[in-house]
Amino acid sequence: MSSGIFLPIALLTRIIAQSLELPEETLVEKHNSERPGETSDIGSVTILWSQPVGGLQILSPDGKWRWVRHIDNALVINIGDMMDFFTGGFYKLTIHRIIQPPTDQIAYD
Repeated sequence: MSSGIFLPIALLTRIIAQSLELPEETLVEKHNSERPGETSDIGSVTILWSQPVGGLQILSPDGKWRWVRHIDNALVINIGDMMDFFTGGFYKLTIHRIIQPPTDQIAYD
């Protein structure tokens, strides 16, 4: 691991996997923060303030990546793995990725 911040996350994911009677490395491999591309959040819900700079995309049910549109004073809510698990898939986890903003927003300050 390249940074100390990854160690506590790895330990937490191992504990959660063991409590769910899964192989110990199942969630560690799924939530490797150094992996580029798509990911999901391990918790139940992640709440973010909407940002005027693009970069967050979600994978829509049709398999296409969609930009998360900015709305002033709004929250972006991601459903995580645990909420998906706790609800038996009723609330689907949000597969998302962070990418470079569109060229018209790169210099946004």
